Amino acid sequence: MSDVRKQIKSMNQKAREEWEKKQADSEKLQRADEATAALFSNVDHNVIYQ
Repeated sequence: MSDVRKQIKSMNQKAREEWEKKQADSEKLQRADEATAALFSNVDHNVIYQ
């Protein structure tokens, strides 16, 4: 395999790993947002505004 081909393959692998990490981080944030929304939808609003 040529050096250029190896470099391209390595760059693609790194880009894929970075994208997957960003996707995982995004999914974690989305789950956290959903959990927070669920918590606040279940809180008695009278307690908040007293």
